[in-house]
Amino acid sequence: VDTVVALGSGRIGVVLQGSGPREASETAGRVQHRLQRSSLFHGMAVTIAAASGTGQHGQTLLKAASTSLPDCG
Repeated sequence: VDTVVALGSGRIGVVLQGSGPREASETAGRVQHRLQRSSLFHGMAVTIAAASGTGQHGQTLLKAASTSLPDCG
């Protein structure tokens, strides 16, 4: 089950259970494409990045993503 969570300060995270770096990168690309086409974010800067990690629970996954992408957390 994939999960979208609000991380605060206008940031969101997407947990892709059972996915690896390639799937995370592909998903980030699809999200970026959709956001660029959306009028909701017209004129706003939107940054999309992908990270992967393994963990037993959300905090471990968030830490793995934060380590890979310092601006995430």
